Amino acid sequence: MMVGRALDHDYYGEGKRTSYTPDVALSVKGISRTNEYRNLSFDLHKGEILGICGVIGSGREEVMRSLAGLGRPHFGEVTVSGERLTLNSPVTAVARGIGYVPQERRVEGLVMPLPVMDNISLPSLRAFRWRGLVSERRQREVAADWVKRLSIRPPDYRLPTTSLSGGNQQKVVLAKWIESGVKILLLDHPTRGIDVGAKQEVYALIRDLASRGMAILLTADSLEETLGLCDTVLVMRDRQTTARFDARIEKPTQLDIIEAMV
Repeated sequence: MMVGRALDHDYYGEGKRTSYTPDVALSVKGISRTNEYRNLSFDLHKGEILGICGVIGSGREEVMRSLAGLGRPHFGEVTVSGERLTLNSPVTAVARGIGYVPQERRVEGLVMPLPVMDNISLPSLRAFRWRGLVSERRQREVAADWVKRLSIRPPDYRLPTTSLSGGNQQKVVLAKWIESGVKILLLDHPTRGIDVGAKQEVYALIRDLASRGMAILLTADSLEETLGLCDTVLVMRDRQTTARFDARIEKPTQLDIIEAMV
């Protein structure tokens, strides 16, 4: 009744889960940042959705921000497709194909007064250049395509992003990173503050991206969301990893995760 339509019984799209490849997109080995997290290691494969669980203060959000270039690890090593990466800034992360969908999309994910089409093209302006200037015609074409593909409402890419609902704003954030061609996507609470209908659309998009080989690292708002989406689940407590579950072999229960969290 809230969203005006029936919700699919397969809310998280688990029936569309695909197997990820053995190719490692992002490898983290023993990274630590003082007072935030310590000795964290994992491999994120192409096509894999890896979720990090933990209570507030466990360190999971700080890990996401570090990998996005917003707080360099003090120790350890991060490699992207086998090449070592020094995370000095978000510019470095984006240049190596890492996109970040932050918790606060209105503050860190979008330039709210700008039109939808400008927000979509921001991370990849070089692709829109023509004779040294940004081609507005090309911006319009690309924005119109994303508005149609993601059912962004209202369907006017010239409107300021402030005029969109939270769910549609989140679609714009996702569209800009997909358009930029990133290979690794960090999703920090991607469905926070959006309605159940928009959530299901975001879940379907995440599934589609994974099926196309994008490597996705996720921190979710609920254990149910983590278990519904993720192939692999890491649990953090007191700023370090306490458990790892392979949901492809045997999906853990919420109780399994809670025991490792607390």
